[in-house]
Amino acid sequence: MADEKVRKLKMTASFPHRCDECGGKLFYLGAGAFECRECEKTIYSDYGKVRKYIEEHGMTSIPILEHMTGVPRDVLEQFQHEGTLYDPYEDINKCYCCGCVIEKGRYCKDCQSNIVGRLAAALKSDVPEPENNGLKKISKKNNRMHYLKND
Repeated sequence: MADEKVRKLKMTASFPHRCDECGGKLFYLGAGAFECRECEKTIYSDYGKVRKYIEEHGMTSIPILEHMTGVPRDVLEQFQHEGTLYDPYEDINKCYCCGCVIEKGRYCKDCQSNIVGRLAAALKSDVPEPENNGLKKISKKNNRMHYLKND
């Protein structure tokens, strides 16, 4: 859980907020690109750097992307797990349960449905039946609130 928070923090920290040259505000153009309205310089986030490199040079392996763009490997692997980056040269995207190669995510569809089924069964079996404790069941008639009288 803490690792996930650190990854998300690293991802958002890579978004530029001010222009490197003039310090002006940046406006998001899309696909990881930001533009300074004062000097009209385009600045890229980590995702934008990777996307621009792939558009110009074609897909390559993660170590080469890391070297050419300066984006850290753990960020590239996070892009790959999210499905925004696919590395055809490296089988890093494998299901955590069975190990089969998957396009995106952490689990294949079979393992996902198996996990969901097991969780649902566990939740049903662990939930205790509510105890009545001698109180009368109050019906919600006409969606009005009803009170029990204390005698």
